[in-house]
Amino acid sequence: MELITAEQRRQLIDNWDLEGDALRPVVKIFSPVGSATWIIASMNPRDEDTMYGLCDLGTGYPEIGYVRLSELQSITVRVPPGRSVAIGVERDLYFKPSHSITTYAEAARQNGAITDNPRLLDIAQDRG
Repeated sequence: MELITAEQRRQLIDNWDLEGDALRPVVKIFSPVGSATWIIASMNPRDEDTMYGLCDLGTGYPEIGYVRLSELQSITVRVPPGRSVAIGVERDLYFKPSHSITTYAEAARQNGAITDNPRLLDIAQDRG
């Protein structure tokens, strides 16, 4: 599966110079065999490998920052461990961003993980 479609890539590049509440996520990427999740909001137009978003490796400490597309594409997990089946990260086909990346980050900080829960996002928006 393609992690980022051509349309999403265009939106991510268009978002590069936006900040704060104007910066909305475009794509959500996740590990189907773990709890790692990334919500990506922008992509550097001069280096399309560098993206900005909310990163949650499932440790309880999500953070906003930069991630490389090539690193996400290289992630594979052997299932079961030691076997020949390798599963990579996937794009959430049903992700519909409803808030700014700063609101997603605040909700993740409050809850210890990225959330799509509308009520928790609204609370984070009101506190932010």
